[in-house]
Amino acid sequence: MKEIIIKQYIDKITIDDIYNFGVKNNIILNNKDLNLIYNCIKKNWKIIIFGDINPIFNNIKPNLDEETFNKIKNLYFKYKEKYKNYL
Repeated sequence: MKEIIIKQYIDKITIDDIYNFGVKNNIILNNKDLNLIYNCIKKNWKIIIFGDINPIFNNIKPNLDEETFNKIKNLYFKYKEKYKNYL
C-alpha cells in the first residue's frame, strides 16, 4: 500500500517541486543539476526509498559540484531517518 502511495506522488512530482524543495533546504540547483536529480528520482525512486542508495550517489556525484552533492546527500539521510518508521 505505501509503495502505491509513494508512486502516485512520484508520478505527480515536477521539476519545480524539486527546485522549490532545494531552495527551502538551502540547495540552489542549476538547470543541469535539476534535470539530473529529477530524472534520477523518477527512474530510481524505489531504490532511493527502499534500497541501497550508494550506487545512485556514486552515479550522480561526478555530475554535481562537491558542495551541492554533500548537501543533497545530507538532506537524503536527514529525511530517511525522519521518516524511517513510515517506510
